[in-house]
Amino acid sequence: MMTDWLIVLGALIAIIGGILFIIETFKVSWLWCAGCILLSPIAIVFIIRHWDVSKKPVLLQLAGFGIVGVGMLVIDSM
Repeated sequence: MMTDWLIVLGALIAIIGGILFIIETFKVSWLWCAGCILLSPIAIVFIIRHWDVSKKPVLLQLAGFGIVGVGMLVIDSM
């Protein structure tokens, strides 16, 4: 069904955003990258301190989660 594809598309977009986020953390420092992978609260600190480089990946993840949410709402209303 169309809603299944919507959820898959949103999940793929969110995963791509996550991969791009890890790449950006590695570009800043391998310590930031390791910290963001091992301890998720450090990712929030990285986003706040390095918003200029983390803006696009974070917004891409949020868009992906939004698409998944819309797909879930459509399935729920059926």
